[in-house]
Amino acid sequence: MNQSRFAPLALAGLALLGLAPMSVAQTAQLTVRGNLQYVHGINAAWFFGRYGTDIGLNPRFPEWGNGYNASVANNVFADIKRMNCNVVRIWLHEDLEGLQFDSNGYVSGLQPGFLTNLDDLVTKANNNGLALELTFLNHTLNNQFGQTLPSGATIKNFINDSTARQRLIDNAIRPIAQRYYNNAVLRPAIFGYDLINEANIGADNGSYTWANMRTFASEAATAIHGVNASIKVTMSTQWWAFDNQSYHSGRFGGLGLDYYTYHEYSNSPNLPTKPNWLEKPLVLAEYGPSTWTDSQQNSSTSAYLSQAASRGYAGAMAWMYWHSSGNGENVATSEGGNQNWEPTGFTLQSYGAQLFGGGGSTQTWYNDALASDWQDWSWGCTNNANNTSPVQTGTRSYAVTYTQGWAGFSLRKGTAQSTSGFSRIRFWVNGGSSTKSLTVYTSSADGSGNSSSVTVSAPANTWTEVTVTLSQLGNPSAIKRLYIQNNSASSQSVMYLDNIRLTN
Repeated sequence: MNQSRFAPLALAGLALLGLAPMSVAQTAQLTVRGNLQYVHGINAAWFFGRYGTDIGLNPRFPEWGNGYNASVANNVFADIKRMNCNVVRIWLHEDLEGLQFDSNGYVSGLQPGFLTNLDDLVTKANNNGLALELTFLNHTLNNQFGQTLPSGATIKNFINDSTARQRLIDNAIRPIAQRYYNNAVLRPAIFGYDLINEANIGADNGSYTWANMRTFASEAATAIHGVNASIKVTMSTQWWAFDNQSYHSGRFGGLGLDYYTYHEYSNSPNLPTKPNWLEKPLVLAEYGPSTWTDSQQNSSTSAYLSQAASRGYAGAMAWMYWHSSGNGENVATSEGGNQNWEPTGFTLQSYGAQLFGGGGSTQTWYNDALASDWQDWSWGCTNNANNTSPVQTGTRSYAVTYTQGWAGFSLRKGTAQSTSGFSRIRFWVNGGSSTKSLTVYTSSADGSGNSSSVTVSAPANTWTEVTVTLSQLGNPSAIKRLYIQNNSASSQSVMYLDNIRLTN
């Protein structure tokens, strides 16, 4: 989103809007805070209504100071957490904020005050159980390249100029990636990095060439992955860059990006479906109406949420938490995080409750592989934890064949899992060629402490999400073993399980 056309959203609760529950097509494809989750996020692109001066100083106009307010930042994150979002997208160097330049106009480092404030911001996000997508640059670089700094230096074009590009990567981009990956406490608070917000606009407005933009993206992604291959990198576009595989490969493909991010604003959304050939997850990283009235926000946001879930996206992030313009585009009505929301805030909260059971905390027990300290203790079964088709989430599912009556699929944890702070067990099941009846229960110890049981159905040839509340199980205080048992005296054909987890 260009800072000249700020854009958030608003709407009432899902039931009031008729917004359908999460579609079976919705899948968790990206890791958030160590667990595979659907991205349900919001943009807080610049805090405190201060574009280019919210975290650090603007190098061209240092006399403007910065507007960082630690108390407000914490309140904002706490408020976003109450909306049941799990990812917040913020901007770092819009209008070159936070960057230092040498006498030749090359990026020489990061302002110490900027780093102090950013550390505090990341810490507060972490303390509130959120993950941040950090966006390095905005596309408006043609307004900065060639400008004269107070020192008299002229800002070099660090996308087109190879030396300037390397200085930016070496002195700003890589150090930030290292700073938070190397901090084990803060590492979960970083979801990923967006290299340039709406990079296509910068190419089209002459800030840089398409070829040099792609070179920058490839080199920056390589540098970040050099810190650790697990760090996620993207570069966003505000027009659809996925018309066909050949067109995509000349724009955003082949750059070493880990996921793609698309922005769209429409009063009557008809969100494009993620192409089957697109090899990485796709996130709708900004969305909202094109006309900012309450009623239009309601209908537009409702459509975007449901369409992203059903058309193959890995998540969606609303624009925007708050901005000082006060023109009806805000999710929150003030920057103070006082839970005084436009209707959109309640919609996000309700939608997040469908995703996360009211919060966002998740202990994943199986997703592509068994989590640490978990083992398969099934009986009367033939199991394959590395099944490649069908799969509901990720790249693997658990194929389970009950070879005898009353057989049991069972996962066992070495140290019993406390249920404090959690309220339900959730998993996806596909009955295979026939519908199956299953009995779900837990035990707090090997051979004892069985919970109450719940009977559930696994419909044939379709993925269905099963939710069993801990209250249905008699509120066990700990779980040593999970049982999903054949509720029949006969053997059964193969069925499939995926994304088994404990949530709140």
